[in-house]
Amino acid sequence: MFPLINAAVEFRAPDGTVVSARIAFVAEAYAAVERPADHPAEDVPSGALYDLMWPAPNGVNIQPVSVTERPGRGGTLIWEAAEAGEHRLEQRRAYVRVSLTAPMTVTDLADQAGGRPEDAVLLDVSEAALRCSVQGERWEQMENGSPVQVLLTVDETPFSTRGTVLRTRKEEGDPAVEVIVMFDADAAFTAGMRRAVFAEQRRILAEERAAEEFLALDPRTPEPASATAPRHRRWWQLR
Repeated sequence: MFPLINAAVEFRAPDGTVVSARIAFVAEAYAAVERPADHPAEDVPSGALYDLMWPAPNGVNIQPVSVTERPGRGGTLIWEAAEAGEHRLEQRRAYVRVSLTAPMTVTDLADQAGGRPEDAVLLDVSEAALRCSVQGERWEQMENGSPVQVLLTVDETPFSTRGTVLRTRKEEGDPAVEVIVMFDADAAFTAGMRRAVFAEQRRILAEERAAEEFLALDPRTPEPASATAPRHRRWWQLR
C-alpha cells in the first residue's frame, strides 16, 4: 500500500532517524520520491530498510520498504521504495534515543571463520536500534541485512541480542566505520531497553540542571569538568 502522488511522507530508519519527502510516482509494488534533501549526501541507500509513513485519519500509515537510490531525469536522484512487509496502521508514539560514548562488542555472525566479539564504541541507542563505531575495513564492506550479535550496557544494565546491519558509513580519513544495527529482539528485551533509555534520559536532565544551578551561583565561575564532558552528552526525542 502506498500514498497518492504528491503526498507528503516520512522515511523512518530503525534507529529512529526520520527524513521527509514527497511522492513523485506510484506503481503497484513501489513508490518513488526525489532524494530527501536532509539525508546525508555520502549515504547512498541500496536496499536499506525504512518505514514509509504518511498520515491516516486515526493514526499513521506505515509501509515497510526497501529503498534504492537511482538516477532520475534531468540529473536528479530518486529513491525507489519497494514493499518489504505488510502495511499497518499505528498511533504515533514517542521513541527516545540517547547519545553516549561507551564500550561494547559486536560479532559478525556471518563470518564463516567463526565470528569473534570485536570491540566497538556505542554512539547512541534506542529501544529499536543502536549506532556504533567499529575498527576494520571489512565492516565498511558489510552488506545490509547481515546478522550480528551485540553486547552493550545502558544504565548499568547489560543487554545482549542479535540484530541485523541496517547500513554502514565511513568518512574519509577516519579509520573507524559507523554501523547501525537494528535489534532482532523479543518484547522483554524491548521493554527493558526502553526503561534503561528513559533512565539515561533522566540522568542527563539531572546533570544539565546541576550544571545550570552551579553556574547560576556565580556566572564567572568556569564550567566544571563534569558538566563540560559528562558521560552522556545529549538526548533527543524522535517520532
